[in-house]
Amino acid sequence: MPVPVITAILPISEDHAASFRECLDTVAREKRYLAQVEAPPLEWVQKFVHDGVANDAAQFVAVDATGRVVGWADIFPAWAHAVAHCGTVGMGVLPGYRGQGIGKRLLQACIAKAWSKGLTRIGLEVRVDNEPAMRLYHRLGFAKEALKKHAMRFDAVYHDTVQMRLLRDEAQGQQAAPALPAMALPSIAGHTVRPMALEDAQAWASYVCLPQVMEYTSSTARTAEDLVPMIERILAGSADSPIRFVLQPAGSTAIVATVGFHTVSSLNATAEITYDVAPHCWGQGLATAACRAATAWGFQVRGWHRIQATTLLANVGSQRVLERCGYLQEGVVRNFRVVRGLPADYRMYAAVPGDMAGAG
Repeated sequence: MPVPVITAILPISEDHAASFRECLDTVAREKRYLAQVEAPPLEWVQKFVHDGVANDAAQFVAVDATGRVVGWADIFPAWAHAVAHCGTVGMGVLPGYRGQGIGKRLLQACIAKAWSKGLTRIGLEVRVDNEPAMRLYHRLGFAKEALKKHAMRFDAVYHDTVQMRLLRDEAQGQQAAPALPAMALPSIAGHTVRPMALEDAQAWASYVCLPQVMEYTSSTARTAEDLVPMIERILAGSADSPIRFVLQPAGSTAIVATVGFHTVSSLNATAEITYDVAPHCWGQGLATAACRAATAWGFQVRGWHRIQATTLLANVGSQRVLERCGYLQEGVVRNFRVVRGLPADYRMYAAVPGDMAGAG
């Protein structure tokens, strides 16, 4: 029976320790992907997980519907001062769950976390006969650095390995965008803002795929799985990659709004703003506060010369948000996007540095 695709990629927690050990043990006993041939004792694993959680490590697990860990990935920094900017990848996926993109999603979540914590180099070592893993690493931008002869030995048989690396400044073969600093939103009491991560897909989908939200967008996403490719583009790390922040009530993992940019052009220093708010938070000023803060961030942090916005003609609420944030209407763009199978007209708004002054 085929195993269903896993949709839950989560930061590891201490509750995952026992299941994580079982997963690690299964992969280790294959004597193919890891250096060890069995998992450490449970007490050791529990301390390892505890320390990782306490240090906010880049450590994620894939879980099935029962909460069982079926894959993991982590990137831990080196401890010495001169190499503290370097991290090393560890990962594995249970045999029945391979080939479904789980490893890619786990590693992307780890890479994004590692960059956000200040790492600028990520290294790994992989056996030369592990071609699926090498293809995955190559797709994510890792480059080969060295061949290590007889680097591993199982049952008196030697195996060569390849060392690979990913540099933040070379991520995805392009110059990476600067690390995204947190956005200060002083007008939103009780909320925190952070860059979007791959594991946010489910929480985001819980409201952004609702009919009353989709009514005002051209989005065709219906499930969390539909949002994953969009988030993967956000995590690509290039200078022109989309950007997305999530807003969460303090002390909660719920996502109540997102704000960010697409159609980013580093050549022209322009972008288009986008935002959405969960219906139960409509009318609370959240969209205005997020739009205003993100616009200021775009001008001040990214140095953009123009930020534009487009809305369906019927989306009067969003138009009011933009006007309160200093955006000026530039006209109607006819047949601008296809919405539910039909071309639709949009209102075009834009702001340039200085437009926000005096906006209310």
